[in-house]
Amino acid sequence: MKKYFSLSLIVFVALMAIVVIPNHASATAVTVVTATTTSSNASTTLAKVGNTVQFGINVSGTPLIAPQINIFGMGSTTFSGSGAWWNYSTTSVSVWTAGAITFSIGIGGTAGDATTTVSQTSLTGTNVVFDQTAPSGFSATMGTYVNDADDAATSFTFSGATKYDTYLAYLGNGTASSSAISGTISTATDVITGIDISALDDGTLALDVALTDAAGNKSATTTVSAISILDTTAPSTPTASPDAGSYTSTQSVVLSSSGSNSIRYTIEGTTPTCSTGSPFSGSVSMPGSRTIKAVGCDTAGNSSAVSSFAYVIQSSSSSSGSGPSRMVTHPVTPATPTLPNVPANPLPNISAIIHASPNAVFMRMLNLGSNGEDVKNLQKFLNSNGFTVAMTGFGSVGQETTTFGPATRAAVIKFQLANGVIQTATDDGAGLVGPKTRAKINALGAGVTPAGAPSSSADRQTLINSLQAQIIQLRARLQQLQSAQ
Repeated sequence: MKKYFSLSLIVFVALMAIVVIPNHASATAVTVVTATTTSSNASTTLAKVGNTVQFGINVSGTPLIAPQINIFGMGSTTFSGSGAWWNYSTTSVSVWTAGAITFSIGIGGTAGDATTTVSQTSLTGTNVVFDQTAPSGFSATMGTYVNDADDAATSFTFSGATKYDTYLAYLGNGTASSSAISGTISTATDVITGIDISALDDGTLALDVALTDAAGNKSATTTVSAISILDTTAPSTPTASPDAGSYTSTQSVVLSSSGSNSIRYTIEGTTPTCSTGSPFSGSVSMPGSRTIKAVGCDTAGNSSAVSSFAYVIQSSSSSSGSGPSRMVTHPVTPATPTLPNVPANPLPNISAIIHASPNAVFMRMLNLGSNGEDVKNLQKFLNSNGFTVAMTGFGSVGQETTTFGPATRAAVIKFQLANGVIQTATDDGAGLVGPKTRAKINALGAGVTPAGAPSSSADRQTLINSLQAQIIQLRARLQQLQSAQ
């Protein structure tokens, strides 16, 4: 009887203990202190296929059982760790969904009867984004030509690129290529500059380029064939026909430059370029003395050296003045004139010429190529009246010369424009000291040494001899003409 009583008492005490001891699950549930994800990618917040993604949690207590994680709903896996610290690592695979990684972590209580759930929304740091798609849909363009001026620093332009992607490119002609071209895209239409292809031979260029996104996914290499043409060969320096020189009639000058598709020229003294000056077509008419400057240009934008051709156009009667240019004669058979009888001794008063008034006009037409004391006096007149021939050196004040060159012509044109002799620098007569210009100089030339006046007795005698010889020649010619009547 006592045996049965003792057993009943034990059962009763056990039942009372169950009733008396309260359920303390709520007291033993753990809380999450931190929850993080990170990737082995160079950018730890990005992952591509094959990267290691790690999950870590720190909790307020020791769970009765290890926490469980389910990534993308693909099944649960157990964390490793102990106490308050737990972690789990996995390798990203292609079946993962692009974008932020979704997951669920279940953490049991200390007694195993309470569960805390953690998802990507509970992270205390930045979630990892999965990306397995390489860049695509991009291309590049260049100008039609790369010329000699640009081959050391040319460029190309992206289209359809993604900001922050990196690029690796090579620009070549089929036999050689540039050094590697690399960098980071800043806009979808980024312009990549400073590419040196000066070591490449002329020919058709192709661009090989690949992009890599921020996660490290690299595109296939895209080849842009015939993206441009490298042409660094300049046209030949222009030539002129007829040759530069002195002529007695208007000349039609033909310019040519091999390897060019256009020629530009000037006749007013400025230097032409491939974008300035007059386009050459057919011929350049030279009714008066001018200097043609010309440059040859090709389709790629290469330009030749600038050539210069000085033409002196003067009448036969004034062409006897000496000069560096050759005289090309164009004989014409004139109609026989009716001439009056000439006195037996038509010599002029040479002394009157020598001792002419200081206001005397110049005695002959002067133009480019003329030489003589009268040219020197002309330069003195121009320098003393504000139409400077040269600031220093030959032609400057005190260093006037006997040669009528381009600087003298330019000063004459300034004088003509200022005094209304011509309206533009390209008018007929520009740069020529003819009757109108001599009249203006005469009107303003008080105190100027008379044009052609000798400066010494030796020069005076030389002038006398020269004039007498010319008169004798003219008299003989006159007699021939009279005899032919």
